Amino acid sequence: MGQAHLQISTHHLVHYIELDNYRDHVEALSSVYSQIKQHLGDLPQAKPYIRLCDWYLTKIYSKLPPKNSKPKRGLIDGLGTVIKAITGNMDATDEKQIHETVNFLKSSQQELKSQIKNLYTVNNEALKRINNSLSTLNQNELSLLHRVNLLAAMFTNSSKTMNDILPMEVCNRFLHSLISVNDYLNSIQTSLTFCQLGVIHPSIVTRQDLKSNLEALKELHPKEIVPPVNLINHPKLIKPKCVTTAKSIIYFIEIPLFENKIDPLLFLLPTPSPHHQVIIPRAQWIIKKQTRLVPTEQCDWSGIKYFCVNKNNYINMSCEENVILRENFNTCTALNINTEDNADFVPDISAFLLTAIGPARYEETCHGEWHRATLQGTFIIQPETNCSIRINGSMLTSESISRLPSPPAPIIASGPITRLPTRLPPLTLERVKLPAQIKLALPTVTDQPSVHIHWSATSFLYLIVVAVALTYAYTKYRRPHQPTDDTTAAAEETQQPPSICYQFRQRRRR
Repeated sequence: MGQAHLQISTHHLVHYIELDNYRDHVEALSSVYSQIKQHLGDLPQAKPYIRLCDWYLTKIYSKLPPKNSKPKRGLIDGLGTVIKAITGNMDATDEKQIHETVNFLKSSQQELKSQIKNLYTVNNEALKRINNSLSTLNQNELSLLHRVNLLAAMFTNSSKTMNDILPMEVCNRFLHSLISVNDYLNSIQTSLTFCQLGVIHPSIVTRQDLKSNLEALKELHPKEIVPPVNLINHPKLIKPKCVTTAKSIIYFIEIPLFENKIDPLLFLLPTPSPHHQVIIPRAQWIIKKQTRLVPTEQCDWSGIKYFCVNKNNYINMSCEENVILRENFNTCTALNINTEDNADFVPDISAFLLTAIGPARYEETCHGEWHRATLQGTFIIQPETNCSIRINGSMLTSESISRLPSPPAPIIASGPITRLPTRLPPLTLERVKLPAQIKLALPTVTDQPSVHIHWSATSFLYLIVVAVALTYAYTKYRRPHQPTDDTTAAAEETQQPPSICYQFRQRRRR
């Protein structure tokens, strides 16, 4: 497939948000709002503002968890309704370790080298931006409180000359403060949603902050470890995780670190032998080292080479290593397939293995939609529920798969029929020579054009016949009659186009 860098470690970029700061600010605004309603509640021009402020306060309180709430594992009512003790598949031990790490980073003034050694750094740019937003909210609160005090003094003195501008200014400033708080909470809510999905987003970390941190990591890490600065163009490789408590939200951004050297990247597919046997690989994407194979979880193309994430879970690759590195099949178990019926059910992977030496007709009916294609090569087909598939007229259904227990071998993710990862020459049995060597290639899918070509040729011949017949009739029977001067003059008087008369010759009777 090409050359690839393999991930060897992960660096964590950390920043956090203290929810108590937002909660205290909202409580202060609520106290100010009580004074505003006391003085302006009966003012006609202030009633629309009060209704709008009530609506914003209700939204803000629905997003912000109460101050005395206890953290829970799972979903609770609160910010974004997605407050989870840990986003992803982490247990209580992982949660405790992350909290201890965050407390160390927040309270300790250790040297940067020790943080780099532990592969954790604080995103100071994000913390500075959060503190600036809180500082802006506090300044708006002080300015609003000053004007509310002026408003209270004006009503207390019962002055006959009332200031009509001050009440509306207070309403506008308070509404602006509520909108600002609501926008900040919406941004936090958005970041939690994307964090739960494991997708990097500007609400979690801005593009500029991420780029500056990547440049700093590139200078601090040794030469054999490379965090590419252009990683911001490959968001699939960056994984955010969130830890939430009743008081804070902590963001962990996992930045992969790659080997400086490059190795070949291989894509494995089951290849049938002339004896109608096939070996199912236990991994699809692998990095080929000199003495071993490394299964990868995800690879991203940079335009020149791949960056691949290393799979953390153990996979026994002894068969694949012997076949690819040593051309030895002693540790492999082959499965028998039936090539006469084109598709054979393989219980080890709970799927159908299609081996099409020549073109095979593929027809799929799923959720009211019908799809047809011509397949040639080797395919792994896993029918969905309530979907029917026909291969050369033979029906394949998912009912037999649903009744089977969990397969012992991993299921190979091959993608939909019409959206395969790459486009390579088709794999056929004639191109495979086992056991001397294995030639792997991805199959291609081509839409069936036979019906359309046949219809187009028939239509073309039909049009030619019709055109010849019309030409013959036109040349044999047409005898134009030129318009006379009288008809032309009459047409000029009525301002109508002159009529054209045709005179047909009558055949003489013999």
